[in-house]
Amino acid sequence: MNALKRERVGSMPRASLVLALGALMVVSVQGCASATLPECAFQVPGFGGYAVKMTLKTPTTGCPASIGDVWYTEGYSNATLWIWNSGSDDTVSTVRPASDPAFGQGTFKNPFPDPDGTCTMESITPFVVRSTTPNSAPSGTYTVTNLRSLGGAVYSLQEFEADVSFTGGTCTGGQYLAQGMAPPVQCTADAASACDPSAQPPNAINAGFNQGCVTDGWAFSAAVAQNKANDLYNCYTESAGCVSGIDATHPELTPQPDPGTGLCFLKADYPSFGSYQP
Repeated sequence: MNALKRERVGSMPRASLVLALGALMVVSVQGCASATLPECAFQVPGFGGYAVKMTLKTPTTGCPASIGDVWYTEGYSNATLWIWNSGSDDTVSTVRPASDPAFGQGTFKNPFPDPDGTCTMESITPFVVRSTTPNSAPSGTYTVTNLRSLGGAVYSLQEFEADVSFTGGTCTGGQYLAQGMAPPVQCTADAASACDPSAQPPNAINAGFNQGCVTDGWAFSAAVAQNKANDLYNCYTESAGCVSGIDATHPELTPQPDPGTGLCFLKADYPSFGSYQP
């Protein structure tokens, strides 16, 4: 997907095997909660990325009250370095050098969870979003700090919280609180059961989270980002001259989710422990 030299923690096309392998992972880790805590490692792209909701902390002129996106992260150099990018970016499918501004980079403060089970990434270098797709996250730059994630065998970094400074369009230095959850699963009010961790086919959502179907505007934008990343990536892997009409030169053709589409997402502040709520 890019030109970085790396040793991947895991790798598979984003749109294939996500549900089956993700569900297997959740079942297996929940069955060994008493085992030694695993090292800090995020869910890799094959798990579907992280649905991300950013909420403006203080009203700021020109800044949207909330931003929805899907972020992808992958470990390099034996997972000592983690690369981040936005699914809303127009160039998600193209071969890019490590210096491309679409990539943020961060490392964990410690390779293992601290005594309360938290993995911490103190900062991620800024990464940009360049988007011309209707209803996607706005173009701009994310600067992420103070990322905290639930480690351990049960939660496996499927949820995080972070501070985000966003600059783009009419917004300069907007300060947001971000919540992220993996995997992103699309839903509607009439099909909220898609968020039930016991749903069939399995959806890989952690049964320990207070979550359910959210159809707010930010969630629709995140669903757009998910569609865009999958379509651009699939087009890129199918052929260099993809003729599906969905490619990096025509991001505006990304299929828009049906009206009312949202995502399964957390319904309480981090760490949002609890159970499925339709």
